[in-house]
Amino acid sequence: MKRHIAILTALLLSACGGPALPVREFLQDKQNDTKFNELSTKFKKEHGCDKLEKLYKFTRLEKPTVKDLSEIMPIFGLKADDAKNVNKVYNLDLSVMNKYNCDDVGNKDQLIKELVQYCDTKYHDTPDKQSDCEYYLKQSIFVIDEHHALTWSILDKRQAIQNVKDTLETGIVDNVHKIYPLPEDTDKLLSDFSTSELLNARKEVLGTYDGNCYGNLCENEVTDDKTVTRLNAARILYSFCKSFSGYFGDQSECACYAHQTYKKVNYKNLIYIDEQSKLPTSKKAEFDQIFKKCKQKLEKQRYGEVSGY
Repeated sequence: MKRHIAILTALLLSACGGPALPVREFLQDKQNDTKFNELSTKFKKEHGCDKLEKLYKFTRLEKPTVKDLSEIMPIFGLKADDAKNVNKVYNLDLSVMNKYNCDDVGNKDQLIKELVQYCDTKYHDTPDKQSDCEYYLKQSIFVIDEHHALTWSILDKRQAIQNVKDTLETGIVDNVHKIYPLPEDTDKLLSDFSTSELLNARKEVLGTYDGNCYGNLCENEVTDDKTVTRLNAARILYSFCKSFSGYFGDQSECACYAHQTYKKVNYKNLIYIDEQSKLPTSKKAEFDQIFKKCKQKLEKQRYGEVSGY
């Protein structure tokens, strides 16, 4: 009943503009109401249309939860419990959606013939009402969920459903970020860090700064949070790699460098690097060697060999 009421609401909204047969009058007719429910019950969702429906419903959630996420994980070939694994969540293969279609769904054609015949028989002497009848009954087949409808005209066109998939992809990513928000300005580190490493690094407190916070040293300079975390270490070491003489690395080299060094420093090391703009003597030889190895690794991946330097 709840789904039926929601469908009627969608019909009421879509029928604005003065049709020959108002939707209320159409559905107050017992025969029409029975046919509407009959078609909805008969409709077989195949070829992945039900999966697109489920994804669509997920993207419409204002405050998605891990439980909501677990319900769509099997669509991507994963287990529901994988919704708790942030690395798997951030690496969902969204291209899986391309194999699902709604443009030739199950017994759609058979049901359309049935409803056309029904409307022709019932309203054969009133063409306008016959047309409205067909439109209303098609909604019984192509409503996506009880709150949001993708109309027949969308689902019946290949290009339109591709546009829907593109919208789904954006919506899925947005809602994943709501459930597992990444710390700001950490995308540049993802080539070497896993998502869970970044989130865990933010939880590990190294110290509390006793000066004026700015740049990468403190967790939140805007709110005057002077907490220094392991994530701040990764940010500082990445920035140092990018900016200071002897390195001037590119993004991939410095993400590698930060990943290999961020657990090798303590709070005092960090404030020294931040305040002095150079490495502590106790770390310089080791960290220089780490940068060299990162550079060599990436050159070998790209060229099959390393430059002589």
